[in-house]
Amino acid sequence: MPRIDWISELPEELLLRILSLLPARDVVATMVLSKRWQFVWMHVPRLVYDDTYQGIEHESFSRFVERSLLLHEAPVLELLHFKLRKSSNVVDIGLWTRSLSRRHVSKLVIEVDSSSCTAPAILPRSLYTACGMLVTLKLNNAVLVDFDSSSFSFPSLKSLSLVSVEYPNQEFVDSLLSRCHVLEDLDVE
Repeated sequence: MPRIDWISELPEELLLRILSLLPARDVVATMVLSKRWQFVWMHVPRLVYDDTYQGIEHESFSRFVERSLLLHEAPVLELLHFKLRKSSNVVDIGLWTRSLSRRHVSKLVIEVDSSSCTAPAILPRSLYTACGMLVTLKLNNAVLVDFDSSSFSFPSLKSLSLVSVEYPNQEFVDSLLSRCHVLEDLDVE
């Protein structure tokens, strides 16, 4: 009996939902399966980048994230999640967040494994300007740098979670929260 590639026969919407459950590295790898799959990964609405996955080196991980975000074409990302085992270079995170400005990202999660790093990840100023359409922002084990508060706002942000996050001063927090006009849920630890 011949093998039938029944999964390729599924509607693209269902394929995208299935791929959304996988780490980004596996999602991108599907492009080699067949011509049908070559560009499917570019439209997946949920991407999870995990640098602890399969023991990948940081430099390789950073290049992979940068390139795949540049090639990804979905105009809307429901979720963009970075799981980092050590403090990533602020330049890396800056490049990644700047690439978000050309699309609508609903939920951004940046979490750094505190057990594998000595200091929280320093998040760049571009986070404040490139993510204006966020509905949910979750930061874990990070440092927020000071900024010109007149240059940004989070007009759609409804949920903000700051766990083990450092910030410059109380004025910074007041200004940040004043820029979240529709905030409903705030979690600070």
